Amino acid sequence: MYDALTELADLSLQLQKRSVTIPVAHRAIGRQVAVFEATCSKPGPRLQEIDDALKVALFKGVALHSGSKNDVRINRQQFFRSLAENLKNRMLTVQSSHVSTSSNTDADRYRTLISQLKVLCRSR
Repeated sequence: MYDALTELADLSLQLQKRSVTIPVAHRAIGRQVAVFEATCSKPGPRLQEIDDALKVALFKGVALHSGSKNDVRINRQQFFRSLAENLKNRMLTVQSSHVSTSSNTDADRYRTLISQLKVLCRSR
């Protein structure tokens, strides 16, 4: 969870900048989705440190022992996949009115929308 909270804190700080625009925010959130999806298969630095410590039952000089029966280990893949999906659900989307429209057309509409939003941004 430390890796996830660190990533979300960094994203939050980036989105709070006064200079952030909608297209920049969109790219930042999209990049974060990709990071969370990648973390499903490859652990982040802190999780890797914990995994290594569990193998030797020692973390920074402190002996580790089994927890109680009530301690449940979080499924890393499910956790990070859920984070990625939740971020995706909060991103802007373009929904077509036609059922037979291909997803490629929706992707093109989405890119067009994001590029058109640039006109709302003040030039510096």
